[in-house]
Amino acid sequence: MNNKGQVLLFRFMLSFFIIMLALILIDPLKDSLSESQDENHLNCTSANLTFGQESTCIVTDALLPYFIVFIIAVAFFIILSRKSNNTFE
Repeated sequence: MNNKGQVLLFRFMLSFFIIMLALILIDPLKDSLSESQDENHLNCTSANLTFGQESTCIVTDALLPYFIVFIIAVAFFIILSRKSNNTFE
């Protein structure tokens, strides 16, 4: 196998590892986010929230989708990057 093929295979394996790591971390992250929004912590279900509390609840709700999109973008960047680094070759 030539050097470019080895680099591409390594990039695929690294991307697959990053995606699997993200999938493993989604469940604990989801549990942590739901625990932080319950009645004892942020209390996001309350009707009288301040602007800061409401903003924090919105950002906390949006964290999981942004995490997933970021990990997928990093994996695709690793696969599609064409810059020759000594790290990958």
